[in-house]
Amino acid sequence: MIMENHNQRISVFWGWHWPGGVKAIKTLEKEGAIKVAAWFGPAGECTHSIDEVVYQCKLGEAPFSGDANHISSIVSDGFITFLDMFSRIPLAQGKPVQELGHIFHLYIDFFSSLLIRNRVDVVFLQAPPVFGPDYVLYRVAEALGIKVVITYQSLFPNRFLYIENLDDFGVFDGIQPYEEAYDYDPTEDSRNGYFYIEQPKPVKHHCRASLIADLLKLTTSGRRKPNTLAGVFQKYQECRNFQKFQSQRELSEVDLDRPFVYFPLQLQPELTTSALGDGYADQLSAVEKVRELIPDDWLLYIKENPKQRYRQRGEYFYRRIDRIPGATLVSRGIDTYKLMEKARFTSVVTGTAGWESICSGRPVLVFGRPWYMSFPGVVKFREGLQLSEITETTVDPVELKETFRELTRKMFPGVVDPDYIEIVEGYSDGNNAVLLERFIKTVTGFA
Repeated sequence: MIMENHNQRISVFWGWHWPGGVKAIKTLEKEGAIKVAAWFGPAGECTHSIDEVVYQCKLGEAPFSGDANHISSIVSDGFITFLDMFSRIPLAQGKPVQELGHIFHLYIDFFSSLLIRNRVDVVFLQAPPVFGPDYVLYRVAEALGIKVVITYQSLFPNRFLYIENLDDFGVFDGIQPYEEAYDYDPTEDSRNGYFYIEQPKPVKHHCRASLIADLLKLTTSGRRKPNTLAGVFQKYQECRNFQKFQSQRELSEVDLDRPFVYFPLQLQPELTTSALGDGYADQLSAVEKVRELIPDDWLLYIKENPKQRYRQRGEYFYRRIDRIPGATLVSRGIDTYKLMEKARFTSVVTGTAGWESICSGRPVLVFGRPWYMSFPGVVKFREGLQLSEITETTVDPVELKETFRELTRKMFPGVVDPDYIEIVEGYSDGNNAVLLERFIKTVTGFA
């Protein structure tokens, strides 16, 4: 039996579909703390299937509502960001930009109608937007003045952060301290070996085998992630181009004695650049800014992410690198820590290499909004930035440790991303559900 409560928050959830999250939501709904207007995910308890909404763009049979008319122009300026995210979805492959524009506006109308007609109070996103439709949901809620709660699992066991606006990520000024400080000294080991990046081998690409498999899938019905013939051949061509140009340009031996800047690329498309890139989801735009900043005789060593696949790595990506003076694509087999150690400085959009750099006492130039953006040793790019502002930046280990401790006081206990369960000793869904219940009550003001 679900209890009635005048303080009940009408909520929309995106994700939160693993056992701990499901149990927390169902318990709070039963208590009357929340009323779920919509729940997007693969769990049986969810009201909307992620496969249908994201991968098939099945948004129901309701006609055009017009509910988005007064906010459409506000949300529409996020179209390029939507395209960057949605490029990971098979449905997007092989479609002209005009068709993708129609899909974008279908999502705007769908989410506007959902939020307005259900009088939604709060939208919960399990992570910063990454698929495209979740970004539209965020932008629509923001335009309507609806509270948005975005959680982000930290690299540290059983701790996560949250924000209510993407612009607050990396600053977290709007978040009040909640927990005791996390007992950890980031300067003790700059090579933390985080479980999800621990010396991964470069992904192997079997383009022809993938093509055959994709063509066979086209002959079957009821596919979760449908594609088109044009999309299948686009994927095949992108895969071949990635193999060809990456192998042609990667250098296995580089001169580490010459002055250089190290720029490790991040996996794309991914939320770390799409949602948190602060305008630099196009990482080569950041590389070009670095080139303008450094002396002519300095080199730029660019290293591809070992998990990178063919997406966003076409022929013209490599032709663009070719035009940047002194820019070299180095082999993914060269040790990243040696490159950081020898570089004049490291630069990233939001990558973990930046965190590792400051933990080892070296400055980092960032273009996006990494979670460590406000830490000592981090220089945020701005127009007019001088090289000396980076090279003369020092990292005080005491200040670094204290800044970290203050941030951990704003972290909530619990797991909001099931991929991080493995680093939590003695994890149980039941205990985690209790922590998540407490979090939801706190941020909705129900506690």
